[in-house]
Amino acid sequence: MTIVGRLGFRLAAIVAFMVAAVAPAAAAPVAANPELIGYANGIQDEDNRVAASDLVITRLQIDINQRGGMVDMVVEAVLSNRIQSDGEPIEARFGLGLPSQAVVTGYALDIGGVMVAGTLLDQPKARRVYEAEVRKGIDPGLAEVSGNMFRTRVYPIAAQESRTIRVSFSAPADAMAGFVLPLQGAEVLGPVVVRYTGTAIRGTPAVTLPWGGALAVRRAGIAWKGEATAQSGTALTAPLRIAGFETPTALVVSQHDSRQNFFELAAGAPKPVAAGESGRLRVYWDRSWSRADDRTDLEMAFLGDYLARNPAATIDLVSFAEDTPVVTSFTKPADLRTALLAQRYLGATRLTGLDGLKLAAADTCLIFTDGSRTLDPMADFAPDCRLHVVTSAADADTAWLSNLAQDSGGQLLVLTADNWAQAAAGLSSPGPAIVRVRSASGRRIAFRSVAAAGGGWHIVGPMLDEDGVRVWVAGANGRVTIEQFDWEGVAERHNGAGALWAAGEVARLSDDPVRRDEMVKLARKYQVASASLAFLVLESPEQYVAADVDPPKAGFDDDWRANYREMRKDKDDEAQEARGEHLDMVRRNWAERKQWSAQRFNAHAKPKKSRADEEAAAEGADAAAAEMSPPPPPPPSPAAAPGDAREQAEPTAVAEEEADAAGYEIVVTSSRRQGSVQETPLAISAISAVTVGDAKIEVADLLSTGPYIKALAAAPTDTRDAVLFEQAKLYGTLAGFWLDVAEWYRAKGDDRMAARLLLTALDAPTADDETRQIVAFRLQRDGQLDDSIALLERMAVVNAERPQPRRLLALALAQRGAPADLERAFALLTDVALTPFNSAFEGIDVVALMEANGLIARLERAGLAWKLDPEFVAPIDTDVRIVIEWTNDDADIDLWVIEPNGERVYYSHKLSAAGGTISNDMTDGYGPEEYVVRRASAGDYQVRIHGYSPDRINPNGTGRVTVRLIRDFGRPTQRDQLVDAEIGFKDEGGNGDGSRAIAKLTVPKAQ
Repeated sequence: MTIVGRLGFRLAAIVAFMVAAVAPAAAAPVAANPELIGYANGIQDEDNRVAASDLVITRLQIDINQRGGMVDMVVEAVLSNRIQSDGEPIEARFGLGLPSQAVVTGYALDIGGVMVAGTLLDQPKARRVYEAEVRKGIDPGLAEVSGNMFRTRVYPIAAQESRTIRVSFSAPADAMAGFVLPLQGAEVLGPVVVRYTGTAIRGTPAVTLPWGGALAVRRAGIAWKGEATAQSGTALTAPLRIAGFETPTALVVSQHDSRQNFFELAAGAPKPVAAGESGRLRVYWDRSWSRADDRTDLEMAFLGDYLARNPAATIDLVSFAEDTPVVTSFTKPADLRTALLAQRYLGATRLTGLDGLKLAAADTCLIFTDGSRTLDPMADFAPDCRLHVVTSAADADTAWLSNLAQDSGGQLLVLTADNWAQAAAGLSSPGPAIVRVRSASGRRIAFRSVAAAGGGWHIVGPMLDEDGVRVWVAGANGRVTIEQFDWEGVAERHNGAGALWAAGEVARLSDDPVRRDEMVKLARKYQVASASLAFLVLESPEQYVAADVDPPKAGFDDDWRANYREMRKDKDDEAQEARGEHLDMVRRNWAERKQWSAQRFNAHAKPKKSRADEEAAAEGADAAAAEMSPPPPPPPSPAAAPGDAREQAEPTAVAEEEADAAGYEIVVTSSRRQGSVQETPLAISAISAVTVGDAKIEVADLLSTGPYIKALAAAPTDTRDAVLFEQAKLYGTLAGFWLDVAEWYRAKGDDRMAARLLLTALDAPTADDETRQIVAFRLQRDGQLDDSIALLERMAVVNAERPQPRRLLALALAQRGAPADLERAFALLTDVALTPFNSAFEGIDVVALMEANGLIARLERAGLAWKLDPEFVAPIDTDVRIVIEWTNDDADIDLWVIEPNGERVYYSHKLSAAGGTISNDMTDGYGPEEYVVRRASAGDYQVRIHGYSPDRINPNGTGRVTVRLIRDFGRPTQRDQLVDAEIGFKDEGGNGDGSRAIAKLTVPKAQ
């Protein structure tokens, strides 16, 4: 058969694909842009959401500065609270959809009428500081970026008052559709102003106004200028678009605000060539949950059009998520489409497995993904072919995707409803790729490729000298030519090229925890936000000092800055003193713990009856739980005096009459929810002494009985997964949904699906550090230590001001147990214990020292060195150790343990007659709290959690508590059991004490 004949045959085979694929399904209704939502008193709850007419935009100003193919834009909006003067203050949540590949470069909020710039911080810290200030009713502003969506939270906007916000961003003008800011569906009650300036462009720019009509632009020297104003009550009905221009082929140089010069270069597509057989096409298809809301219909339409123009003899489909990639080959495009339509989007994203696949050589490779790498962001995916990256996701990580395409000589294509066919046509005749850029003097330049029209290229990078740049261009035939671009002009002030370049470099650095500080420094230098860095605005010097945040260079007067410097110096001086005071405190706390461990207690002692509710507890743990209502926690008090104590516990103390010859039984307990409060606990699983470390625990009753759980429970086994995906359409944006259904599947014995659902929580839009902590905890529980440690590594880096993430990382490393893991775990734990942290974390020192000392024997058995001041060395072993921590900041959670004799040990009764003791009462976020007893008496130890006060502004609800149940702590026979549960609060429902039964540890009688 001739080439023409084969081509005609294959085109006929594509018809079935094209009939369905060439016309994408209609998109869902477009949300208003900008979006504005308000919540009374900053509490995100539908009951507190204010009416749309009460929080409005009363002025909108848009300033556009275009230079070459780069656009800088500043959007300023006035947000007004129209509620009457006696109304509650509002937290405003403002969202703005940005152009493709936009980089946010600034955020400012008015403080007393003066615009104050935001400071770039790690997102988790920025969010914590913001929410802490909201709780105080003080004026903070928080701005975050996800993909091409900018969001800010402003609090408070008092009744009948307004606040002004300003966001700056840079973006390339899309080579296929021009520059588009998707304003639509919103109403502005006051004037809307648009101002435009353009330089270094060819042709007359055509600016379409968001309320309809065109902006009149005129020449003013070397620039194009225009301005228009719409009066009150303007409806934004169309995108703001800039088209009609061409990017110059000459070198365009701009000076960034950092005072560094950057270049921009672009080239159009080469002459088209006739389509022919492309041989073998490889398609990488991301099927992780984050892709569930992508416009996969556009992607399939693009693929259908591309295959119609470039028929392939064989198409290899590589579908991937967090599990093993699946490779399938097709000869018919219609079969490929059928396979793509059958994809189920589930799980997190992992790229590591793609490099190890043994695949046939491909002529062209396409990857369809949003760039989310939730499990292995440091994976170096380097396919053996030129890789073109295609995405339709509104939240795509275009900086990383651009780097991925660039590193293999491919192109990044960002699809929209308007450009998919044009993108397919352009890719049908792939143009040259830029493989190297050097300065005129020969120094190598780290450049960034920006999405370009099909077949063309568009790059930006720093100017390393004043003469120009040389570019190595690889043609479609693989031949490389070198082109020289000279520069003799003047660099005009413009941030676009520098911001786009810096965003690409930040993306390369952001995935490596070791280079986190380098990444933050670079981002701050060029003022580029990202998914991991947010802008925070505070008001007073006290706030900046308390939060350890440097104020911006502008926005405050000299007196303000003098106060800040004085307060900063005072805090630094206090920090020096605090180190010594902290060590003194740790010495005292550790001495108390050593004295406790050395004291002999009567394991059969009758309970102390110093409190009325302890008498009730003696009648039985379950009965007491329905009656007890504890008073507010008193100030922390030391444990009861240990009496005659020795400096260090005898290692043989546990080998007495209550020795654990027969082991323990652990029973995980809970009850069905009645409203929001737990009632009588029900034992749902028993674990034998032999299998306690490995046994499966039934935890279904620890889940909330949400509607999706009820739907799953009612579904026949063979329809269960279908019901799950139907429920995911309703609740899949919530990380908590995936956490709950993962445990439900685990309880049903489907561990494989449970593992996938657990990791899916990482890809949910609402996933945050709370989500990652729970997922890491459960991965550790299930023995998936590598993934758990990877998550905890990143948490520890971005939460450097908190000790808990480092401790959690240490525990996971210790469980994995390689020599390097043990050494690092010991170092992390001693660092947590001995480093001064906020006073809210007092008590973690003793917990961490217990755990560090527990590693000493393991380190020595492995022949490893360790170092710790002798006064902190005292390996303390215990029969029972229970540790809780929780996921909500500003929550007060308490650990209760009811001993076999009915005595309850908790924050205001910290030492039992039998020697059970509890650590410092943590009244502010995260914990930990710890219960230990050296010689446990026979019988049941009831473990309960009690939510004394919730974090009222946490959008994830009451949060979760994680519990570590440890037998034979500090001994070779140590075994741990991990469980997590929702938190109940004492004022919920009013039909109990607010505590929740978690587990029952049964100590058998000595044989």
